[in-house]
Amino acid sequence: MSGFASLVYQVVWVRRFAVTIGTANAAVTLVLALFLGGLGLGAALAGRSGGRLVAARLARRFALLEIGAAAFALLLPLYLDAALPLLRALYSPGAAPLAAGLVAAVFLLPAATLMGATLPTLTALDRRTRRRAESRTAAWLYAANTLGALVGSVAAARWLVPEWGLAASTGFAAAANLIAAGSVFGWARSSFGRAGPEGAVPESAAPAAAGSPTTGGGAGAWPR
Repeated sequence: MSGFASLVYQVVWVRRFAVTIGTANAAVTLVLALFLGGLGLGAALAGRSGGRLVAARLARRFALLEIGAAAFALLLPLYLDAALPLLRALYSPGAAPLAAGLVAAVFLLPAATLMGATLPTLTALDRRTRRRAESRTAAWLYAANTLGALVGSVAAARWLVPEWGLAASTGFAAAANLIAAGSVFGWARSSFGRAGPEGAVPESAAPAAAGSPTTGGGAGAWPR
C-alpha cells in the first residue's frame, strides 16, 4: 500500500508541476530528482535511528510517516496556488528554472523524505517483532514495496489519472497511506496489548532482555 501510494503521487506530481512550470520535460526532471533524493534522505535518517527504538515507537513512527505523506499530497494544490505569485514575480529566462526548482524542492523534498523513511522503519519493526534476520526482512519488504510501486505507477498512468483526474487519484493514494498506517499501528497495539511487547526493545538492549520478556496486558503493556 505504501509503495503503491508513493508512485501514484509521483505520476500526479509530474502532471501538476508540468502545468505550474510550463514544460513537461522540466517537470519530469525536477520531480524525479527531488523524489529520489528525498527517498534516499528519508531512508538514511530512518535507518540510523531505527535500531534505537522499541517496536511500539517504530509502529507509531510508521503511522505518522504515512499520515504525513498523505497530508503533503492532499495539500499540494493549495501549495502550488500559493507559490504562483512567486513564480510570476521571478519569471524571466534566467530566473525561471531556479524559481521552479525552489518551489518544487520546498514541497517535494519533505514529502519524499517521509516516504523514504517508511520502508526502513517497517523493516526495523518486522525485525523486532518476528526476530528474523535483517537481510531476510529487508528483502521481503523491499520486494513487496517494489510490487506496490509497480502497480501504483501503472494504475496511475493507465487508469486513475485518465479516468478519475488528479484530485481523485491523490485521494485514492492518500486512502492507501491511511490504510497502511492504521493496519500497522492497530496490529502492533493489539499484539503488544495482548501478549506484551515481545522483541519490543532496542537492539542495543536485546541481549540483556533475552529470556526475560515483559508480561502484562491491556494498555499498560503498550510501551511509552
